[in-house]
Amino acid sequence: MALQVALVSDWYLPRLGGIELFLNDLAVRLGGAGFSPEVLTPIPGASELNGVIVHRLCEGNARNGGYRFPPSPHAANFTDMLYLGDLFFGRHRPSALAQLKARLAAGGYDVVHVHLGNTPFAYLAVNISIALGLPTVATFHSLLSGPERPLAAMAAKAMGCVDWPQRVELTAVSSVAAAARSVMFGAAPFGVLHNAIDTEWWWRAGGMGRGAEAIGKPSRLNFAAALRLHQRKRPMLLLDAMAKLAESGVPARLRIAGTGPLHAAIAQRIARLGLGDSIELCGQ
Repeated sequence: MALQVALVSDWYLPRLGGIELFLNDLAVRLGGAGFSPEVLTPIPGASELNGVIVHRLCEGNARNGGYRFPPSPHAANFTDMLYLGDLFFGRHRPSALAQLKARLAAGGYDVVHVHLGNTPFAYLAVNISIALGLPTVATFHSLLSGPERPLAAMAAKAMGCVDWPQRVELTAVSSVAAAARSVMFGAAPFGVLHNAIDTEWWWRAGGMGRGAEAIGKPSRLNFAAALRLHQRKRPMLLLDAMAKLAESGVPARLRIAGTGPLHAAIAQRIARLGLGDSIELCGQ
C-alpha cells in the first residue's frame, strides 16, 4: 500500500508564490513516485489540482472560501493580515484548525509534512500533528529579517515550539533559511530540502530543443526573471543592473514575469531610467 502523505500549508494554489509552487511540484512528484499525497490548506480553490487531492479547510461551496477578506492572488502584506484575521477570528465553524485536526485524525496518514512561512496556521498545524502522534516533518521556507527574529523567538515559546527538535524532523529550503531559525530552536539540527528547478520543463518551455550551438551569438544579452514583485524579492536591483549595462553601452533586454504590490512603482522607475525599450513587464 502506498505511503499516505499529508502536505499541510497556510498557502497553496491558486494563490501564487514560492511555497505554493514548491508544494504543488512536491505533491505531483510524490504522486508520480508511487506515494499518495493529499494537500490540506485553508486557501479556497479546487478539490483536485494536477491529479492531487486538495482538502480546502474553508467553505468549499464558496469561490472565496466564505471569507469576508479572501486571500489575495499573490502575497500582499496588508490584505494577508486581513485574511489571517478572518481565518482565526472569523465566523467559520468549525474553524480551519478544527477541520485540519479532524482530517488528520481520520485520514489514515503515515506522515504529515508541514510547510511553514512566517504565519501562524502552519505552526499550530505542527502542534496538532504532534498531539495526534503522527510522524511529522516541518519545512521552513521563509527567511527572518532583523526585526522579525525576536518576534519569531517569542512566537516559538508562545506556540509551544520549543519541544519540536525532539519530536519533529526539522528541515528548511536552504542552509540560510535553517540558520535563521536558530532564534527559535538554538543549535537543533536541520535537514535541507532545496528549492528545486525542473530544468527539463524550462528547456521545453523555452523552445530550446535545437541546442545552444544552433542559436549562435546573440546581438544583445537577453535576460528573463520570474519573481513576485514585492520588496522582499528586491526587484529594483534588476533595474539597477540594467541601468549599469546601458551606461556601459552593452545592448541588453530584460523580461520580467510576475506581479505584485511593486508593479506600478517598477513601471514608473523603468520610465524614469529611460529603459522602456529594454525592460518588459510581462505580468503574471
